[in-house]
Amino acid sequence: MEDQNAIIRSRNKDITDAITYAKHIQDGILPSSSEVTKYLPNSFVHYQPKSIVSGDFYWMHNRGNEILFSVADCTGHGVPGAFMSMMGVALLNEIVSEHETSCPQDIINLLRDGIIKALNKGREEYKISDGMDACLCSFDKSNNVLQFSGANNSLYVTRKVGEPALETLENELIEPILSNETHLLYEIKGDKQPIGYYDGKGKPFRKTILQLCPNDHIYLSSDGFQDQIGGPKGKKFLTKRFKELILSLAPSALSQQKEILSTTIANWMEPNFEQTDDICIWGVKV
Repeated sequence: MEDQNAIIRSRNKDITDAITYAKHIQDGILPSSSEVTKYLPNSFVHYQPKSIVSGDFYWMHNRGNEILFSVADCTGHGVPGAFMSMMGVALLNEIVSEHETSCPQDIINLLRDGIIKALNKGREEYKISDGMDACLCSFDKSNNVLQFSGANNSLYVTRKVGEPALETLENELIEPILSNETHLLYEIKGDKQPIGYYDGKGKPFRKTILQLCPNDHIYLSSDGFQDQIGGPKGKKFLTKRFKELILSLAPSALSQQKEILSTTIANWMEPNFEQTDDICIWGVKV
């Protein structure tokens, strides 16, 4: 029995060591803190994998005055999710390298085509439905114009009370969904479809172009924070509470915002609940 236990412990250690090494590889393909600071100096990334490796990832690419950046949530977490995330990063890098576009709509449509092709190559008898949800933005720093496309995930914008109403470049006003004494919260919804095979009914993704103001905050996130089980009744954090939390962050410095998110989710899980999904939130101040 002792020999069997020793064998099991040894095998478990080998598996854990291999996954830990895979984490180093996965971390290596994510934007470094210096890269994020260089191109989006007024920002933070709260990245909290459930397991050693993650199905959530964040990505960025610099194209002149425009910064492309994204938060994505792949099917699954742990090792399966990590495989999907590495495919997503590779395809995004390939797309921006081969196509002269900084339009999130074009990129996210090409990403879907690439994922479907990669996962279903030579499989005519059935379709693999794995994929990802994502927010993808292109920010033109010269004129504070933000383009957004999303798959099942929303973009959130907070703006100070008294500033002009948030509107698109087509002069379409966007109504705030929440407000407090100092700020308004806006939600720009993504399309209700994943980036991947979707029962053959996938439509082209749309884009929204926003004129931002100095001191606006924008937030991209996966759904891990909202889906976390905890609190006094062992319930999900839920999107409503998450939106209220995002609005409450606006008056705080970015470093404090990241700390508030970390503390909030830790308190929500304590003392009886483990993390249920990967978490990734990217906040940017204009």
